[in-house]
Amino acid sequence: TAVATFPNAPQTILAAFGGFEPSETQLKRIDFSDINNISVTDIALPSLDYIHEILIDATGKIIMPVGIEVYSSMDGGTTWTNNSSGLEVLGANDLIFDLQRDALDNNRMALASSKGIFISEDGGENWLRKTTSLVFNVAFSTETEGAMLASTYITLPMEEKRGRPSIMNNCWV
Repeated sequence: TAVATFPNAPQTILAAFGGFEPSETQLKRIDFSDINNISVTDIALPSLDYIHEILIDATGKIIMPVGIEVYSSMDGGTTWTNNSSGLEVLGANDLIFDLQRDALDNNRMALASSKGIFISEDGGENWLRKTTSLVFNVAFSTETEGAMLASTYITLPMEEKRGRPSIMNNCWV
């Protein structure tokens, strides 16, 4: 499930709704400009799988991961281009959890996946794998270009004195 606002039409959003199965995923364009007559339009997906993030830039370009692939659309979702070059290592049991754009460089993007972090330096057209471990979230610095954080779930060793896990939490690396 994900949602994004069109920057040049803040009354309009794209919303992805997921079910129990990937085949139940839906993408809808919702226009709230007339609150008494909200317009909902179904958008055909390039493939049926989970959507965890949607990015829309100032030009209206939509970029979103669908399962283990990244797609873009320049026409509001009428047509989609597969931009998964470099993500071939992701298989049927993998998933893209997060996709973020560097606020200081619109061409730099990062995605978090079950097989690590992938970086794009060309606006999401091609991807380069930077890490190999499970990562759930990525976030770019708003102060230092290219600097980022990532989170993963870890369990630290048992505390000897109390016999319980010392921390079970998200860990920023």
